[in-house]
Amino acid sequence: MRLLTIAACAVVLSFGSLAWATPSFPSVIQSYLGLSDTPACLLCHVGGEQRGTVTTPFGHSMLDRALVAHDEASLKRALDQMQAERVDSNGDGLADIDALRAGKDPNAGQDAPQYGIQCNFGLSPQGLGPGGLALAALLAWLWRRSS
Repeated sequence: MRLLTIAACAVVLSFGSLAWATPSFPSVIQSYLGLSDTPACLLCHVGGEQRGTVTTPFGHSMLDRALVAHDEASLKRALDQMQAERVDSNGDGLADIDALRAGKDPNAGQDAPQYGIQCNFGLSPQGLGPGGLALAALLAWLWRRSS
């Protein structure tokens, strides 16, 4: 039992944290804007899809319009506001929403390739998240109890 517990702890600790990005946001953006493809998580997140990693110009523009994690209504309001204001986060002359509808990345120039489907809502190498820490603590407790 002790060896099994140690092995389980090693596996959990080797994976990193669970992603904190809002999993439904890419498909909501696709549906709400009538896009042919689902935007990549890289539309807003660089360096991992964890909460607090919104680092792109488009992502910051969305946050500036009161986007709230896990709140699809706030996502739709932010998209509407960006459309009404003709926000051009990267300053290339093409409004972000128009870029998305054209299959372009609003963080890059007008000649950027399509954004495609690239989301990864699995494990991230950024470190242990709350779930991983809780599981590690549970496994450590089980290990101490079995010894």
